[in-house]
Amino acid sequence: MTAYVCQLVAPSISTLNFWIFKPASTFIVNHFTISPSVAESQFTITYTITKSDDSIIPTWLTFVDSSGVFTFTVATNDCDFPDVGTYNLKITATATLADG
Repeated sequence: MTAYVCQLVAPSISTLNFWIFKPASTFIVNHFTISPSVAESQFTITYTITKSDDSIIPTWLTFVDSSGVFTFTVATNDCDFPDVGTYNLKITATATLADG
């Protein structure tokens, strides 16, 4: 039997700026990982994405979860854009042993 002391590791994310009325912009965030990586297959990782205050993300911000990354798209051409400001996103990962 092999026992590992595992850690859920967050990806590195930097500050990004996007402007309204421009073509849709995208950015990519890698999934969290398990360290050591040899133990990663023993876990199922689930994700929740919210604003930092746990409220839902705006409708103009969408994401696709595929192939180990989240691809976020910022898109609006609303001239009356009410949501001007700074948004801090929170990506929460929960690791559960695959066998429950």
